Amino acid sequence: MSVLSAEPPRLPAYRLNERYELVSLQRPGNAVPAATRQSSDAAPAWNAGLRSEKLGNGCEINLIDCLPAKDADGIVEGPPTFSISLFLEGEGSFSVENGRLQELRDGSLFLFHAPQPAWGRNQIRGGRRLRGVDFRFAPQSLEAVGLALPGDLGHGDSGSGAGATLLGRPLSDSLVRIAHETMGCPMRGVARRAFLQSKALEVLAHVIASSAPESRQPPYLKGRDRRLIEEAAEIVRQRYSEPWTIRLLARTVGLNERKLKEGFRQVLGRTVHGHLEATRVDAAKAFLTQHDLTATDTALAVGYSNPSHFAKIFRRNTGLSPNRWRRCQ
Repeated sequence: MSVLSAEPPRLPAYRLNERYELVSLQRPGNAVPAATRQSSDAAPAWNAGLRSEKLGNGCEINLIDCLPAKDADGIVEGPPTFSISLFLEGEGSFSVENGRLQELRDGSLFLFHAPQPAWGRNQIRGGRRLRGVDFRFAPQSLEAVGLALPGDLGHGDSGSGAGATLLGRPLSDSLVRIAHETMGCPMRGVARRAFLQSKALEVLAHVIASSAPESRQPPYLKGRDRRLIEEAAEIVRQRYSEPWTIRLLARTVGLNERKLKEGFRQVLGRTVHGHLEATRVDAAKAFLTQHDLTATDTALAVGYSNPSHFAKIFRRNTGLSPNRWRRCQ
């Protein structure tokens, strides 16, 4: 995802081709250090799980869903681009040129801008599913909406290099929804292309809106409070079937309700209820694929007493009913 202007590190090297596939590069002196010799070749798993589609009007979309067998660490070269990457699942890190590493975790957003060919380092954790969608925009498609780069990239954890910018932050609830709807689109032909074009414009609109100066807030959380927010988020991930309320979760971790609500937005980019809902939907998908449970039993297993309410939430997050989602797997 991160993408040579300066001399890159001596690691396995790849080039992104026109279909966004990784192509191994063999260049003199590009020996692999002993510390990285156990890393697997990233290209086979990435390419096997990749679907790339050109949408017209200077936009293209790349859907990735793969499970690398081993840790992968390598250099990736790529052409000039602006991309918005929404990762629903994954673990590792990205960097651009000699910039700071940006951590990849479940629910990560990356904004990347390279006005000229650039390189970056990708580190992907093996044994962890990597799943997400990458929207790429040519200059003419950005100019059409009045977007100037890189200043309009907005706020977040920045890892800029000599000529490129990489910015990471948590996915908002809206972007999680867009990612699910995009990856779960069952349409074909012209209808599919029109739908994906609408998603590309929608994700661009959300990024522009969230990057506007009036949407930015000064840092609020101190170290202890941030740790408690992360603890609260992990409690929800581990105990998602329990009847959590904001008051109960705040009392459990020792924060007041206002700090809990504002902290979730700052740390996770989503509300407390949005985090609980997304966690339950992810758990439901695992139940639907790994266990012979009905949609009603799945609803009860993840914490919903009303199967109709569960089905509505599941469709809102994935674009499909639970039973249809199971059939598509």
